[in-house]
Amino acid sequence: MLHELLREYSKDEKEYKSYVQSLKNSALTAFYTPELVVTAMQESLQLPGIRPGRFLDPSAGTGMFISGLKDVPEVHCFEKDKLTGKILSLIHISEPTRRVVI
Repeated sequence: MLHELLREYSKDEKEYKSYVQSLKNSALTAFYTPELVVTAMQESLQLPGIRPGRFLDPSAGTGMFISGLKDVPEVHCFEKDKLTGKILSLIHISEPTRRVVI
């Protein structure tokens, strides 16, 4: 089913193969941070006196860390898996008052 969807929504065979290879490459190295850890980090950035102007997430996945950081005006995210990066970019499209660079 995943392959069918990837084929259907890829612009050509090259893009389809690129998504499949990217998924294979990240399958053994993907790490998912427990929500409890994410929440604790987000809360620590909300403490009085702490006002980050920028936030970097070098392995963003679908943006779990940045989803709770609405007050940070500039966010930079990177994701090496192409399909996950595409999902990330669709979920976190930049707003006029906030810059999300993916």
